[in-house]
Order: sequence, then C-alpha cells, then structure tokens
Amino acid sequence: MYAKMFNRMDMNNNLKELSKELKREFGRNSKHEIVVVGGAAIVLKHDFRESSSDIDAIVSDGSSIKDAVRRTADRLGLSADWLNSDFKQSSSYSGQLVAVSKYYRTFNQVLDVRIVDDKYLIAMKLKSFRSYKNDQSDIIGLLQDSPFTYEEICSAVERLYGKDNGVKPEAWEFLRKYYSAEGIAYDQIRKEELNNKDILVEFDKNYENVLKEDNLDDILSILREKKRLI
Repeated sequence: MYAKMFNRMDMNNNLKELSKELKREFGRNSKHEIVVVGGAAIVLKHDFRESSSDIDAIVSDGSSIKDAVRRTADRLGLSADWLNSDFKQSSSYSGQLVAVSKYYRTFNQVLDVRIVDDKYLIAMKLKSFRSYKNDQSDIIGLLQDSPFTYEEICSAVERLYGKDNGVKPEAWEFLRKYYSAEGIAYDQIRKEELNNKDILVEFDKNYENVLKEDNLDDILSILREKKRLI
C-alpha cells in the first residue's frame, strides 16, 4: 500500500497548522525552528517533484515540537510520522546540515522553517543513492534547475561527509555521466526508479520480512536480471 503523498500546498498547510499548535501551547512570543531536508525540501522549492510521503526535518527543540506534531496529526487525520527526524539514523545525515540551510518561511510568527541548500541536497542524494527511491531523478532535477559544476558538488559532498565520504562508486559514475556529452534524461531515470520500486513491492508481497536495508540492492539486481531474461 502506498503512503499518502503531500504536495507543496499540503506541506505548507500542515506546517501552518503545526505552528498554530505551537502558538497555543507556548504563546505568540515563542520561537521554534525546523530544517527540512530530502524530498520534502525539493517539493517545497522545485516544480519537477510534485510530492513526498512525509517531511524529513531536523527539529531544534525536539520534545515540544513532537507533541505538537502528534496533536496536528490527530486533528488533521495525518500519519503520526508526517514530520519526523528518522533520516538522522541514515547514511545521508550530517551534522553540517543546519549550517548549509537557508530561510524558507515563518508560520504564525512562531515557526521558522529552513531548507537545506540545493547543492547539499544533491550531496545527500549521492550519499543515499537508492535506485528504488527518487534519489537519482532528484539529482538530475536539482542539477537542471540549479546548474552547479561537478567541482561544486564534490565540494558539497566533502563538506557534509568528509574526504573519505563513503559515496558509492556508481553514484560518482552517475554524476560524471550526467556532466558528459551523453548526459542522462530525467524521464528515463524516473521510469526506472518506479519500475524498481514495483519489482521490490511485488517481491515483498511474496516474501515478507526478507528485504532489509543491506540486501535491497543485491535482491533488486537479481530480480531485474531475471525479469530481463524472461
């Protein structure tokens, strides 16, 4: 089953409602801040990505906002994790993300929302580089909207993750291909991502609890090869 997807209008409305909860509890002079990353950041800033299933964010005062997030979810009928910081447990997290974010909007005078700058969103997508999510198409879409040089992206990766950044060789190869004369088409990559996701969803229906974060790529590679040979 696919999760409910939020477009830009949905996200702005949900953040506005969150700010109302914060204002009720802490008063009009209170100040709270979140830094939005990932797909939600792209949806809020760019037209090529229409939606995301949640808002990944770094929360400045976690406990107080978490209670308000829960109340907002209850009031609007949202999933409990419509705004969460789970990505902090993933490889794409960096302690530098707040420093490379930019102001987006203030909601109801109490909730400041910042968004990670585009070249660092690209760096995050290179670090995660999942072929069954939006990572590859997001990289292309961001580069088409914000034409950074290859060197600027390399510098962004190094700032977030250091020289020994652990970015997969295939991610660097993908980036080099984009900058080459051959290039990469957004629509084709997005089609491949959706196909990969469908393959994994079907596998998961037949073999529950087999897919894990550390075996997804290997299983997907095997399944794609089997499908090619049919």
